[in-house]
Amino acid sequence: LHYELRTDTSVTGLSAESAINYQGVPVGKVLALSLDTNRPGNVRIQIGIRPGTPITTSTWAELTAQGVTGMSFVSLHDDGSSTEMLVPRPGGEPVMIPLKPGLLQRVEARAGVILNSIERIALQVEKVLDDRHVRALGQTLDNLNAMTASLRPALEQTGPLLQSLQGVA
Repeated sequence: LHYELRTDTSVTGLSAESAINYQGVPVGKVLALSLDTNRPGNVRIQIGIRPGTPITTSTWAELTAQGVTGMSFVSLHDDGSSTEMLVPRPGGEPVMIPLKPGLLQRVEARAGVILNSIERIALQVEKVLDDRHVRALGQTLDNLNAMTASLRPALEQTGPLLQSLQGVA
């Protein structure tokens, strides 16, 4: 049974004959890759799926990297929200299975946001740790140390005072 995926992201590592897995079980292969002449920047991925594979309207695909080889395969998933089968019509246009971004695409899409956040945090840390603030913090700690030292004699006298008050009560 022939289905089609379309994407506007790179399909690096995917080729004709790449595996198709459904929930981790091998069920087919990529038949062909082509550019979508109707939508510049899009890639069409024609896939062949073994008959009897339960492709439903809630089935979706993602490109998955295969270890460190640089090769990719298509993973089909189904969240179980539909039991309506998605069956190609003989001689008709291939039925589309939605292609969602894979892990690498999601990380790549978020990388800019993460890097911007790290840069903002680094700038804030740099502001907090500038020479003037470090000196001020050092002076504050010196003052706190001096204040603690000056309170020590008063605290030492508090013990006998509390004992004498307990005797009165």
